Amino acid sequence: MGNLRSEETPRNPLIAAVAEILGAAFVLAAKQPDVVAAMRAVMVPVAPEAQKTTALTKKELAVAISKSTSSIDRFDREGAPHTFVGDHRRYDLGEYKAWLAKRGKKPTRAPKTDAVDVSDVVVSNGLRPSGEGQ
Repeated sequence: MGNLRSEETPRNPLIAAVAEILGAAFVLAAKQPDVVAAMRAVMVPVAPEAQKTTALTKKELAVAISKSTSSIDRFDREGAPHTFVGDHRRYDLGEYKAWLAKRGKKPTRAPKTDAVDVSDVVVSNGLRPSGEGQ
């Protein structure tokens, strides 16, 4: 028969009636605290993918430590721990957090550039430097 989705109507009216009855029974049962407690006692929790801690991709790591992927790239240039799987970097969350703690907070600034003095070029070409008599 295949999987039924809630928006699909079963072809067999008997199946439709049973599905409706079971759905209503489940809704009523879910309102009973003792039934909910019993269901939780027998259910096995499924670990969400977000709890993965090894072999994280750059995006997964960025989400896990609340940083941008650009920050991850900068940390890589600073020597952050990573391994390669093929051509792709992978990160261990515990190892990375330890590295960040050891690194400490550092301010982010644009790199300093050397100022270029062009006044001699301006004068040699017969121009007036800015700020001199108009």
